[in-house]
Amino acid sequence: MPLVFSLLTFSFIFSIMKKDMMSKNLIRKKHLREKFLNLLKSNPSAKEIARGIALGVFIGIIPFYGLHTIIAIILTMLIPRTNRIAVLLGTNVSMPIALPLITWSGYNIGRIIVRGNYPILRWAELRNLGYQDIPNLYEPLFLGSVFLGIVCSIIFYILVYMTVKK
Repeated sequence: MPLVFSLLTFSFIFSIMKKDMMSKNLIRKKHLREKFLNLLKSNPSAKEIARGIALGVFIGIIPFYGLHTIIAIILTMLIPRTNRIAVLLGTNVSMPIALPLITWSGYNIGRIIVRGNYPILRWAELRNLGYQDIPNLYEPLFLGSVFLGIVCSIIFYILVYMTVKK
């Protein structure tokens, strides 16, 4: 999985910098290095960074397991004035250590929203939950995760904006 993430991240950065990089199908290392350093040294506003982190946090919380990086890449191409590196950093909110808490919270919030006959998901049951069980629980999980994602995105936007603005 880390190899896939690294390859996707590199291809994303490469797609950002591909303008004028190809000369007779050869990539000039110096030009690539300069473009990458310019991307890192770009001076985005506090709003762009906060917007990027907030978008990344939202993407990281929604239950599209394994697709967060791809969704982040697509949305950064569609949403203007968003710091692309901040989006990728924000998606890391769904690191494996946090994923059970995010899934449990999203599902239980979704149960309240849907008000269906979905069982209570306890921590002990969560340990035995596999990918094959997700389709049966997906409606409350998705709706609860969207709600949780919106709330967390707003909180992260405010925190990052106040921190970066200083």
